[in-house]
Amino acid sequence: MSRRKSTPVILALILVLSGCLSTTEPQIIDIIDTTDDGDGLSDNGTDDNSTDDNSTIENGTTEVVENNSALGASYLIIHFEPATDTQIDEMWPYLQDFITSADAGNHHLTLAFAHHWASNILANSTRLNEVRIWETNGHELALHHHSRDHPTEWDGYSNSPTPPRPNAYKGNMSALMELMNQLPVDGQIVTAAGDGRETDWHPELLYSAEAGDKVPADMVSQPETKTYGGNDVMMVTKAGYKVHFTSYDLTLDFIDSELNATTDADILGFVIQNETFIDYVSELQALFDLLEYRGVPLRSLGDILSNYSDEDVGEVDQPVLYLSFTLHVEGWTNEDINQEKFNRHSNIIQNASDLFASYGAYMNIEVRPDEFIAGAIAWNSTILADLEAEGHTIGIHADIGNAPGTTLQSMTNVLTNMKALGEAQGVSIRGVSGICSDVDWVQAAFDAGYEYITSIVEYCMMSMTNETIPAGYEDVLNCTTPAECHDTAFHAAPEYSMHPYRPDSGVDWANINHSSAYPVLIMSGVQERSFHCLSTNPAGDCAYNNGTIIAYIEAVELALENLDANYLNTMNAVWSLGSDIPIGLQHGLFTALQPYIDSGQVELASVGEVYDLYLDWASAQSE
Repeated sequence: MSRRKSTPVILALILVLSGCLSTTEPQIIDIIDTTDDGDGLSDNGTDDNSTDDNSTIENGTTEVVENNSALGASYLIIHFEPATDTQIDEMWPYLQDFITSADAGNHHLTLAFAHHWASNILANSTRLNEVRIWETNGHELALHHHSRDHPTEWDGYSNSPTPPRPNAYKGNMSALMELMNQLPVDGQIVTAAGDGRETDWHPELLYSAEAGDKVPADMVSQPETKTYGGNDVMMVTKAGYKVHFTSYDLTLDFIDSELNATTDADILGFVIQNETFIDYVSELQALFDLLEYRGVPLRSLGDILSNYSDEDVGEVDQPVLYLSFTLHVEGWTNEDINQEKFNRHSNIIQNASDLFASYGAYMNIEVRPDEFIAGAIAWNSTILADLEAEGHTIGIHADIGNAPGTTLQSMTNVLTNMKALGEAQGVSIRGVSGICSDVDWVQAAFDAGYEYITSIVEYCMMSMTNETIPAGYEDVLNCTTPAECHDTAFHAAPEYSMHPYRPDSGVDWANINHSSAYPVLIMSGVQERSFHCLSTNPAGDCAYNNGTIIAYIEAVELALENLDANYLNTMNAVWSLGSDIPIGLQHGLFTALQPYIDSGQVELASVGEVYDLYLDWASAQSE
């Protein structure tokens, strides 16, 4: 399916490359040669791994230069956890102070009470009157529910016919709602936050605030319609701010950077607990101040979702192109015996991931186990776990398959060990790259437990035969090294390269079978080469320069012309680190992409998110 180009790409690029369209860094300059010999130094001997500090929050105070957020709305939901009457009495004055602080900034909160709090409030007419005044002033009264499977404490209510600990059973969800609905003036709670949604959902509950993937990126979402217990529910995600159940620290710098990448369809969501407004008073005030300054004061979730346009949550008129970015961390040898080298490499990776994340682009960081992971083990580094917690995807760049004597079993064994090494770093390893071979690399990845494969080049066709290789690609079977056939697989065939799919077999992996059990193939779309080789220097060598962005945007335009509404449309840019992309060029990349993002034609998604989107798409096809 083709579509008309709606963004004047040439004009945008002229503005970017001429410096008329500003970025947060100096404008792009031509980089003649930025190749790296693996030691982290550019050819002129300098260590180019620094990036300017674009933080807007310093020492807890807001120093925002401009309000450039296009965010639709923001909300903060409070989980009022199960508590005794004595504990609630002790916490109540702190809650009163917190509501006063919110009112001062015109922030409307979503107060999700567990039944313990509801019972305490209903037994105290003064408190009930106070809560209803809060409601009248714009705060929402909601439900916080702990199902029977909650990791800490069941609240006693369940729709399950055989709930655990019968003596603790208080009733079904209708009984809970009968209690909770006595709180609001209109007798109707419509928003809930809790677990056990598949069983413990009540038809009166219209909106759900959920933890998502439990990463900082959950802070930004758009409403999705879910079905719980036969009920259609509008769901958004949220991220924890100063709460004990998250493995990450949601900083004001991160929040501020996300505001730069939002659209008017996005909703920013935070969750706190009752302990938060007691222990983190100044941090909450700093959050209030930031959101006020950026012009997105908190609204109640029920207000946001009840007024969210139907057009924003229904089927889109046009398909979307999902762009992802993969970084191969390789080429730096002996990092396990040279700590200074490992630290420099880590800084480059962190700087690049921070810059991309500031634009809402979470990277797929695929690492060599014998190089970078070995260094992380040697120097007790937690960088991979930290990057995953920030929202990036971690995978394995195996760089194997062409060694003499490689067999299916030997490849499987190596890939299995690599996956274990990665997961020992405290991360989830689902994807792998660098396994193209004349042996059945798809089968090897499947047997080793990988769920998807990225960065697929033409050399991967070496596992095919004269009978199974698609017409026009027969010459690939004559390749002797991966370097000879390193172009993107099927870059001229969008029906393969733009749509993730499962192969029917390893030997005939161009035969598509979405219901097979083989790993999902996530390729690089219509880009002919890796990101580093989209442009060259005067000598004809791959190099990062202005031409890199021009070539990439041309590939985006070509991909947009080939969107197919029947499939998931993706394009994964890949480069090796190796040599880093110049900072100015990184900013220029997103400046050039912004018009496409603003128009809704393009969305940024990590490879992990693309894989999850594919699972959802494939599941919908089988229904």
